[in-house]
Amino acid sequence: MTKVLILSVGGSAAPVVNAIKSGRPDYVYFFCSRGPKGSEHTIADPGDPCGDTRKIKCRECGTEQYIGDPKGKAIVVQAGLDHSRYEIVAVDNPDDLAECYHAVVGILDKIAEQYETDCEVTANYTGGTKTMSVALALAALMRERCALAVNVGPRADLIKVISGDIPVIINKWRISSEIQIDMARRAVADYDYAYAYQLFGEILQHPVDASLRAKVLRAAQLCQIFDLWDKFQHPAAGQLMK
Repeated sequence: MTKVLILSVGGSAAPVVNAIKSGRPDYVYFFCSRGPKGSEHTIADPGDPCGDTRKIKCRECGTEQYIGDPKGKAIVVQAGLDHSRYEIVAVDNPDDLAECYHAVVGILDKIAEQYETDCEVTANYTGGTKTMSVALALAALMRERCALAVNVGPRADLIKVISGDIPVIINKWRISSEIQIDMARRAVADYDYAYAYQLFGEILQHPVDASLRAKVLRAAQLCQIFDLWDKFQHPAAGQLMK
């Protein structure tokens, strides 16, 4: 089965490279920002696009020194990806949620069209702006066949994850279940018991904790009973109530 990885890319290359090396995907989509201050240039530009060129001036002698390592090859070079194994998808405004979300949906639609069900998709939202991360996570939550991951590791500050991090798969089904439960509540309020029953049934197709599973199962059974009763299938509804 083909493994596809979607990565949001920000100012730190190390977590992106670590995610690729750890996940060993067959194909990678880089979700990044365009422009002179964007992250697009760090992905495949020649030279040292991932080098830290920031400098500080010594108070005593006045000479300038690099804060970090000015040497840093492109992400695809560090990760060992050739041109046939990745695609770059860039947005003009990385703080526009609608633009970011539609860009990610476009990636997911393309994957679904190309691979159908014969692929394993993971969306890693570690890098990029907060808006890019939210858009990637939100789109992945709404898709059945898309796992969520984030890199966990040491932080020098609250700004970014530094090297030494490890991608960790997130259990998105608890969050997804809460969304569907809310939708089911609204369906019940509209007396659409059949749709509520369908939503509860979909929740039960995924791993959730035992206490939630028991509540959802009971809710699904009640919705099925009410649906049968509304359709005048009273004997069948009565059997389920026993």
